[in-house]
Parts: sequence; structure tokens; C-alpha cells
Amino acid sequence: MTHSASVTNNQTIGTAEADIHNIEILPPTYKFKDDGTNTRMWRRDGRIYISVRQSLSHIGMTGHFLTFRFRDLNPGETNVTFDFSNPSEIFSTYTVNNHQSSKPHTFASGTMTVSLASSGDHLTATFSGKAYSGLGNEVTITAGDLDLKGFEAVPSSRMTPSGSVVREGYIAGFIDGGPDSVSDFIATDVERIYVPQWGSQPAYWLVRGFWVAGQPAVTRVIVITLVEGQDDPEYDLSSDDKASVSYTIHSQPLIGSAYTGVLRFSALPGTGEARGSFDCRMRGNAATDYQVIAEFLVR
Repeated sequence: MTHSASVTNNQTIGTAEADIHNIEILPPTYKFKDDGTNTRMWRRDGRIYISVRQSLSHIGMTGHFLTFRFRDLNPGETNVTFDFSNPSEIFSTYTVNNHQSSKPHTFASGTMTVSLASSGDHLTATFSGKAYSGLGNEVTITAGDLDLKGFEAVPSSRMTPSGSVVREGYIAGFIDGGPDSVSDFIATDVERIYVPQWGSQPAYWLVRGFWVAGQPAVTRVIVITLVEGQDDPEYDLSSDDKASVSYTIHSQPLIGSAYTGVLRFSALPGTGEARGSFDCRMRGNAATDYQVIAEFLVR
């Protein structure tokens, strides 16, 4: 493989490839090849982060990103397999950005097998799986291959969410209808994250709660986002593109986004805590729509 960037100043060099099938773009099947404009690999809080990019023209210029986050490996540790359906093992996304929108898709099935050379700075990996947008669009990724060398000494502030740590608080409510009616959703493993501007994607606040329950254990996730700089206390989820609410079940995989309803804040995320409630209808890759009602407080 040929390297796509200089090794100067602890920059990551290497290649990333995958076959991607996404019916929302033309052509729907294409070869992802990292173009070296955003090749990054870094360590933070005991984890390895990777981001690679390809610029393509699909009725206008678009940026296609693959990102991965998983536990750090010891030098010489080889053939470690992570399961995309378990977000505590590995959290990965495929995103299509253009000048008008950003469409993230979260990996919900598949695997990634990673090896770290004894030198500690050369990582190789293979991966394949399925990723889903908030509205349920399925993207299939196969023949994924990474060959990267060099960890950034300091993560780029453009790429790294700030405050990405477990917080105090909760997201509590219930889900009515759909394939997963539950009356006692209570997530106390919560995050309040500021995500800086990245390319065409504006800076935003992300509030996320994880609830793991059942036998076998099932991970359910509620995600609330709000574009930075908003100060309104209420958002119409049927029309306002500044705020969103989504619900994910990682093992199925089920992903839905609010297409109607209201998100209310009594304290906005940028004030030091996110407090409020929402009542919405979700639509995604489930057979039927369903209602999610919850209150949240995340400090």
C-alpha cells in the first residue's frame, strides 16, 4: 500500500479502503479510498480513535467519513476482534457531508479485527458491517481495510469532542408501540458532549443516555442534539433542523429519529447542564412508528 500523507509532525499516514453500498447517493455502490485530507489516528482516555475521509462528486462535492473508537491495544497485540453491535467495545460511524447537510450512520452490526505492531505505532485492521441513519437508511460496508502508521501527539480540536466523559444525571421515560415497548426506560450512564465544527457540519451539543437491561442484555440509547448557539427553550421536531432526538437498539439493530413532536429545555446544554423533556413520534427501520416520551437531566 502507498502512504497518502507526510509523516512530519506526528501525522498519521496510510490507507483506508472499503466497498460501500448506500442507496441515497449515486452511484449507490462505490469504492471508499482515503484521500489523505483527513487521515488521523490518536489515543485518548485509554482508547484509539481513527478518522479517514474521501471526497467524491455525487451531484455536487461530498465528503465521506469513516470513524472508529475502540480500546487501546498493547504493542504486539494482534487479531483482536470488536463487535459493532456492542457500543461499549467499539463505536463507529459512516457519514456523508455536503454543503447542505450531514448524514451520519451508526454501525450496528458486523466486526472489526485489529492488530498493533510491536513498534506500537503501526495499526492494521479489516472490517465489515451495516450502518444505519437516524431515519433508517441502511448502508452496507464490506472489504474494509486499514493500514495506518503514526499516532497524533495531540488530538485535533476540530475532530475531538470536548467533555466526552460520563456525567451525572439521567434520561428517563417510556417507549410506546413499535417492536420495543418499555415502560421503565431509565438511563443513568449519560454524556453531555460538545462537538466542534467539522467541515460542513456545524458545532453542536450531544446529550446521550445508555440503558442496558434484560437477559440477554440489550443496549438502548437515546440521543438528543442541539446546534451550538441556539437559545430557544422549545423545538418543533417536525420542522426544526437545529435539534433532533433519536432512539437506538444496538443488538437488533433498530434506529429511529423523531419526525414529529416537541423538545423542551429548561436548561440548555451550554449552561453546564442539560435539563428538559421531549414527547415525539419516531420513524426508522422498525415496521411501525412509535412514541417516545422522556425527561432528562445531565450535568
